[in-house]
Amino acid sequence: EPLIKINVILYFQTQLGMRVGEVLIMKWKKNRKTDINQKHSFSYVYLNPNFTKLVIHFKKRRRDVPLTNKKIPDLLNKIKQDTGTKTYVLEGHDNSTKRKNKKYLFSGRPLDNGYPSRPLKELLEVVGVDTSYTTHTFRHGFVTDLWRKDIPLDKIGNVIGHSSKTMTEKYGHLDSTDMVSVLMKV
Repeated sequence: EPLIKINVILYFQTQLGMRVGEVLIMKWKKNRKTDINQKHSFSYVYLNPNFTKLVIHFKKRRRDVPLTNKKIPDLLNKIKQDTGTKTYVLEGHDNSTKRKNKKYLFSGRPLDNGYPSRPLKELLEVVGVDTSYTTHTFRHGFVTDLWRKDIPLDKIGNVIGHSSKTMTEKYGHLDSTDMVSVLMKV
């Protein structure tokens, strides 16, 4: 069964806290002409050859994210086998969508940032969840989960690419249980 792109996008967001834009521009390998290691305005995300690390340059910040979850290389190999994509991990087409979606017939072209909205809304309707959630909600959930595991905010910020601790604090949605555990430590 071919992988459903929205599932792949959400998996990367829940496992690595990636922005949807970062997932959509993820490449199989570094492009020597456009993916350079200097600080510049271009955004890029690429995998190292054995799928153990992601190099992310987004919002003028670079971070190297180790892929410690052993399921991720397996997922990436399945995507490569199922889709045959050459440049982007999630290119605008695969064998199941070529005829249906003429907008994405060109190889080597990433999905646009608006792509996941409709499939996510449909998925949320099917499982009976509030449809006002967005893909970014899953990034917030990743941060909240790490916060609840007592990971320091500065480390969480480094993993997800925030430039300030204040920004990461906004992502951590604390519930009353969290408040009790925080106050008990004071």
